[in-house]
Amino acid sequence: MLQPRASTAKRRGILKWVLLGTAGLLVVAVLAAGGFLAFVGHSFDSTRHVVRDAFPAVRAPKATGPAVHAVNLLVLGYDVDVKDPETPQFVGKRQADTLMLIHIPADRHHVYVMSILRDSLVPVPGHGQQAVNAALAFGGMPLQVQTVEGLLGVRIDHVISVSLVGMRDLTDALGGVTVRNRSAFENDGYTFQRGSVELNGEQALAYIRGGSNRASGDEGRARAQATYFRGVLADVLQAKTLLNPAALATVVSVLAPYLTVDEGFNSAYIADLGVSLRNIRSGDITTFALPAPKVRQQGLAHVLLLDQSALSQVQQHLKDDSLDEYVP
Repeated sequence: MLQPRASTAKRRGILKWVLLGTAGLLVVAVLAAGGFLAFVGHSFDSTRHVVRDAFPAVRAPKATGPAVHAVNLLVLGYDVDVKDPETPQFVGKRQADTLMLIHIPADRHHVYVMSILRDSLVPVPGHGQQAVNAALAFGGMPLQVQTVEGLLGVRIDHVISVSLVGMRDLTDALGGVTVRNRSAFENDGYTFQRGSVELNGEQALAYIRGGSNRASGDEGRARAQATYFRGVLADVLQAKTLLNPAALATVVSVLAPYLTVDEGFNSAYIADLGVSLRNIRSGDITTFALPAPKVRQQGLAHVLLLDQSALSQVQQHLKDDSLDEYVP
């Protein structure tokens, strides 16, 4: 049971890597469910926002060998309301709060969701060493894509930007989301007890923004976000949603306005990809972060120094389509 506190704490932090990264996969799961009915596809195509010329002129090489049919999706997350008057232009003017790579192997038996922490120090073409999310401010979506491709050594197939507010509305559209909370914590005026907790939209925002008051800090927040996503995915993948055209249409109509994507990420593409992912369940999703164990002062900001050994391993596993062999 949720207990509102006497005073509402100021909202702090942003929705970090796990939730918004896996939200990109959720888009695919929701839109492809039930054979992707035609009217659901039309709803998505007519309400999504599109970034024209999202990709740079200089690209990472196309995949070869085992990875030729793998898919790499770049997910950018923003703690802003996509219905803000600036949208969809905001994606070219602001730094992303969250960056994720969703890697779908060629065999479609698993999905890997990898966080690239936004303060990670990386080469940004034409701008030297910068925090990875600074690329968007320097050169819009094309430079952000070029920076991530250069970092990981693989080509990005599609880009998905997600707004936090969409997760609130999605929770309400599902009639609430039940999570299995591993440890009690408080945030944004609510106390979340250990065990099974049912969240409405506003409570979901507090839950996924929370966890920082736990001893584990960011790790605790990330755990809360992963727990929330698994609850959402469990709801979406159950028969009452998958086999209910009205429920699917509602979920898509709620989520699509909070998305900004490249031109090729449309209903036809999602339908094809969704068919290949029809057997994926929550247990087939692995989430991890690209390790950045060291912090360094750079000017007035702190940046994270990536673990170069781990980065080299990830690059090779992505190239070989063998992330199942990588141990974070």
